[in-house]
Amino acid sequence: MAQLFENASGKDLFFYFSGHGREDIRGAELVTSDNDGVPVNELMTLANNSAASTVTIVLDCCFSGDVGNTPGLQATQVAPDFRKAIAALSEGVTVLAASKSTEVSMESAGHGEFTRLLLDGLDGAATDHLGNITALSLYAHASRAFDAWEQTPVFKAHVTDAVLLRSGPEWISAEDARHLPDHFDTATSRISLTDEHEGEGRPLSSPGTPAQQELDYLKRLRNVGLATTENDEDFYFATLQHHDVFLTPAGRMLWALADKGSL
Repeated sequence: MAQLFENASGKDLFFYFSGHGREDIRGAELVTSDNDGVPVNELMTLANNSAASTVTIVLDCCFSGDVGNTPGLQATQVAPDFRKAIAALSEGVTVLAASKSTEVSMESAGHGEFTRLLLDGLDGAATDHLGNITALSLYAHASRAFDAWEQTPVFKAHVTDAVLLRSGPEWISAEDARHLPDHFDTATSRISLTDEHEGEGRPLSSPGTPAQQELDYLKRLRNVGLATTENDEDFYFATLQHHDVFLTPAGRMLWALADKGSL
């Protein structure tokens, strides 16, 4: 384990453990195949002291949420049962844990439940509009799958930039996203739909008139939640009434990135 974190200057490290965890007087331990216990605090010390640019730790085992918790930082005047855990993470370190420090983690179909959800997320369920998958998007995908009576996944981080873990299916092409400022002068601009947008029909093999092509583009934005109309009116009726299309908050965010040339 120590070898992973040595000579790692400038690298992005990823540590994953799935197996058994147990409680110990020193805190939670990762249980190896020969039943040795590796304190999660030893893992955290290696991560915090590493020269790597970023470290992402994923643990799917019982009591895994104890990783990073530092004894002695809690206020002593608060009774032990009511103290909140305080974690210490170096800049660049991110932790995803399957359960809180006091909880067990469930298994099914040959995987931990948390691992199964992470695999689904990496397979595309945790992508953003441009197909990016990060530790935070994985956590957001996995955490909502458990109810209040099940395990509680834990996310801890000290980062200034989200590490891209994988690229998945895009909701919208980067090319379409880059063209946002070509259609909307500002992030809050509106496009009034007209009869020309609907047109008089067109052969299936024809791209249509410029106005029809613009409507096709706006529909692609609408289909992924980047553009909308008042009261989410259908574009067909909005065209008949000459109503406006405008960007959603997510669309305005991508417009700003496109306007800066960041896409």
